[in-house]
Amino acid sequence: MSENEASKVIVDAKQARAIFSDTLRNLVSNLGTTRDKNSYGTFVEGNDLSRNRHLADTIYRFQWMSKIVDIPAYDMVREWRTFKSETLSPEKFKKISQAEKRVDYKAKIQDALTWAFLYGGCAIIISVDGHGDASIPLDVTKIRPGQLKAFHVVDRHRLFPQTQEFITDPLSPNFGNPEFYTLANSSQLVHSSRIVKFIGKRAPFWPRHRLLWWGDSVLTRLYDCFRHTETVISSIASLVQETNIDVIKNNSLADALASDGTEAVAERYALMAMMKAINNMMLLDGEETYERKPADFKSLPQLMQQFLAVLSAASDIPATRFLGKSPEGLNATGESDLTNYYDRISGQQESDLGPQMRYLDEVMIRSEFGNFPEGLEWKFNPLWQMSEKDQADINLVRSNTLLNLQTLGVPDEALLNDVMESDLSNNLTEKLIKEALAEIEEDEETEQLLSGENNDPDKPDSDKADPATEPPEGDMDK
Repeated sequence: MSENEASKVIVDAKQARAIFSDTLRNLVSNLGTTRDKNSYGTFVEGNDLSRNRHLADTIYRFQWMSKIVDIPAYDMVREWRTFKSETLSPEKFKKISQAEKRVDYKAKIQDALTWAFLYGGCAIIISVDGHGDASIPLDVTKIRPGQLKAFHVVDRHRLFPQTQEFITDPLSPNFGNPEFYTLANSSQLVHSSRIVKFIGKRAPFWPRHRLLWWGDSVLTRLYDCFRHTETVISSIASLVQETNIDVIKNNSLADALASDGTEAVAERYALMAMMKAINNMMLLDGEETYERKPADFKSLPQLMQQFLAVLSAASDIPATRFLGKSPEGLNATGESDLTNYYDRISGQQESDLGPQMRYLDEVMIRSEFGNFPEGLEWKFNPLWQMSEKDQADINLVRSNTLLNLQTLGVPDEALLNDVMESDLSNNLTEKLIKEALAEIEEDEETEQLLSGENNDPDKPDSDKADPATEPPEGDMDK
C-alpha cells in the first residue's frame, strides 16, 4: 500500500468515526473533538476468570475478599425451605426431611452454587439405578422407591458439552443446549436430562457460545475493582513499616556517585542503617545531615474504607454483611441495606434456584414414595429473622386488624384466609378452613331453627309460627 493510499484510509476512518459517533461535542471547549483526551478512552476485554481456572482458584484460596463468592451461596440456602401439603401426613414430611439428609441435599446445593459463582458454571449429576446407561435420557416419572443413589457436584471444568449434538426440539426446556456431556478423564457420555446446571452470571449468546454454554464467574466483573482494593490494602500495610522515614542530606552525593559508583554509595548507606540497627547510633560524615520525618497516616483509613465501599457496592453485598461492621452515620442501622440485599437473594432463589431444585425434588421424592404427591408445595424461608418481641408486636397488630374486620361484618371465610396468609397460625390449612366454615354454617342453621326463623324463601313469613305467642300443642284443645 502506497503512502497516499494509507493516508486516504486514515482519513476515511476518521470520517466514518465522525459520521457514526453519537456524542456531545463542543468546539470551544474541545469536548468530544479529537483534542478531547476522553474521546480516546474505550473499554477492552479484561481478565476472564471463567476460563482462567488457575487464577480463580488462587483468588478463592488465598484472598479474603473471595467472600464475594461464598456469602450469596451460603445465604441462598441458609434458612432452607418449608413444605406444605393438604394431603401429606407429618410422617411423610419427616421422610422427606430424612431423604434430604441422606443425599446431603442442602450441602450439595450450596456447593453447586459456590462453584457456579466461582467458575461461571457447575452441575449436579443425578445417579439412579434401573434406568440404563448414563447416556440414555432419564424419565423422572418412572423412578421407583430406592432408585436414587446420589447427587454428584461437578464444576464446569470437569464437565464438557458435546458440541456436535444439540437439542433441536423447540418444545424442550433445554432447546439450543448440548444434549450430551462428557466427564473429564472419561469417555462416558451423560445425557442432559441427568444433569442440573447452575450458572454463575448469565452471559450473552456469543460469549456463552465461547464459554461452552456456561456463564461468567462473578469475579470476572469485579476483577479490576478487586485488584485495586487489594493493592491499596497491601500498600497501606507496607507503609506501616515505614512509620518514620530517615532523610540524609549529602552535598557531595553527586560527586560520590560519579567517582565511586552507585553500588559503593548504596553499600555505604546500607552499612550505616545496619550499624544504627545494632547499636542505635548513626555515624555521619561532616558534610552529611540527618533528620527523621514521620509518615502521615491520617487519610489512609478513609482511603481504604472508600475502596472497600466501592467493592461492596460492586459485589451488591452490603458492608454490614460483607465486612461484618456496624453501619456508620447518625441513626444508621443498616436494615435498609440488608433488606434490599435479602430481597435480591430471595429473587435469585425463586428465578435461578427454584427450577433446579424442583427437578431434583422430582427425583428425590419419587425415589422415596414412588410418586410425587399431588398438591405438595414448598417455599424458601425468609432470610430476615425477627426477634420474638418484634414478631409478637406484629402479630398483635394483625390480630387487632382481624378483630376490627370481624366487627365490620367481613365474611368468616375471608378472615380465616387472612389468618392463614399472615402466618398467625402455623397449623391452619385450607382443609381446616373448609371444616370450620361448615361448622359455622351448621351452627347458624341450628340457631335459625331454634329461633323459628323462616329458612324457606318460597314460604311467606305469615306462615311462620311465633314460639313466644303460640300455645303448646297440649293447650290447643282446651
